[in-house]
Amino acid sequence: MSNDSINNDFQISQQRKFSDDSNDYIKEANEVWRELGRQLILVGSVLISISAFAVNANDLSKNLNICDKYLLIFSWILIGLSMIFGIIQFITDYCYFRKWADVKYKIAEDIHKDPSITTRRPNGTTKLDELTYERQKDIGAESSTIYTWIQLSFIILGVILLVVIMGRVLFYTNIQV
Repeated sequence: MSNDSINNDFQISQQRKFSDDSNDYIKEANEVWRELGRQLILVGSVLISISAFAVNANDLSKNLNICDKYLLIFSWILIGLSMIFGIIQFITDYCYFRKWADVKYKIAEDIHKDPSITTRRPNGTTKLDELTYERQKDIGAESSTIYTWIQLSFIILGVILLVVIMGRVLFYTNIQV
């Protein structure tokens, strides 16, 4: 076996190793974003439920002035929108991973139809390498996270408004028990 062949095999194995590592890290990063979206939807549901209960309990709503009522409704709208953007992010992720699955399936079909595309050329590449690159080049390395950022922003604003409103109601008004 020649030195060039050994170096070429080593280069190919290293390329595959780093490609596999890269795929693992991308998978982990996408999972973190998906989990964040899930948790923010849960937090939004809990916040809306608890704040609606707290406002109705002990007639706290009587202590809200018109400005507080509008801010409360606005905070619920922000939290609701946050949950909607979380769902949109799930749909975006689904479409992204569906594209990858379709590309991988087509590549597997190509190998099945013509096994010779996996044959190594003297330069160490294969027809499969070219097909894979061509099919994957338009798909990003990871799914877009813009909707999760919007979701996070809306829930933070909604929580700030809820804290301000509840603080005003609890500490700056006379509540008769």
